Amino acid sequence: MARRPEARPPSATLPPGSALLLVLLVMSGFAGIALEIAWFRKLHLTLGSESYSVALVLAAFMTGLGLGSFLFGRLADRMAPIVLYRRLELGIGLFGLASPFVLAASTVPYGLLRNGLHLEGGALMTGKFALSFLLLLPPTLLMGGTLPAAARGLTAAFESRGRAFALAYGFNALGAGIAAIAAPFFLLPRIGLAATVFLAASFNLAVFVFARGKVFG
Repeated sequence: MARRPEARPPSATLPPGSALLLVLLVMSGFAGIALEIAWFRKLHLTLGSESYSVALVLAAFMTGLGLGSFLFGRLADRMAPIVLYRRLELGIGLFGLASPFVLAASTVPYGLLRNGLHLEGGALMTGKFALSFLLLLPPTLLMGGTLPAAARGLTAAFESRGRAFALAYGFNALGAGIAAIAAPFFLLPRIGLAATVFLAASFNLAVFVFARGKVFG
């Protein structure tokens, strides 16, 4: 009876270029949470209610991340993961750069809700909530697609989907954890909201620049 070949243990060394992608995933995770915190601060000023602004940002992020992961995860199976990943990071970075101006300009439709439609009380807050949600949904959709795209590329490098997704999620979460501390306690108090947003967006653009084909092994 022929003996079945023994399974090889996973190599402790990283495939060529994959270490760079893991660093880029840390940067991407940092940028995402830094943007989330900055947008929360801005919307708190607009909505005038901390509980509503927290609920809004969380709702937009969780909805966007979930839908983005589903939609772009399927797309990652049909095109080169590196191409998709770079386009997503570029889109997030560009929206991040524009977001201070977009959110500032949103005071105009907010004013129309009050003065044009004469909404008050709960109806006014619902209108503000819905408009802000729609403003934040596009970038969070893009954010939701970055992890599946990166993990799909790492799968080809590691020849193991489980290990690829574990590494992608772990390093992305590491960057998010750093931002959760750095953004509210260091960046926002010291450099301000706009500079924090621009710094986070520059991380996304840096990921777009350095995430070349070789990072996927």
